Amino acid sequence: MKVNIDKFYIYLFIGLIPLVIFLLLVFKQDLQVFLMNKDLIKKIYFPRIILPISTVNSAFMNMFLQYDSCVINNISQWYWV
Repeated sequence: MKVNIDKFYIYLFIGLIPLVIFLLLVFKQDLQVFLMNKDLIKKIYFPRIILPISTVNSAFMNMFLQYDSCVINNISQWYWV
């Protein structure tokens, strides 16, 4: 079952971006956000949901910029070919 996919690396990169963002959010940043800000959480009253929301928001902005750069790169390759 051999399938020739033109520019397979583009599909691979687009599929890996959400996977990497999810793994970073779940295993690295979301769990550590409370540990890194434990003094702030103890001293100041504020909604604690803000910490994971800010982490997720920054990850989605990063993902958007990665997709944007991928799309611009592909458009420029198709235009110049």
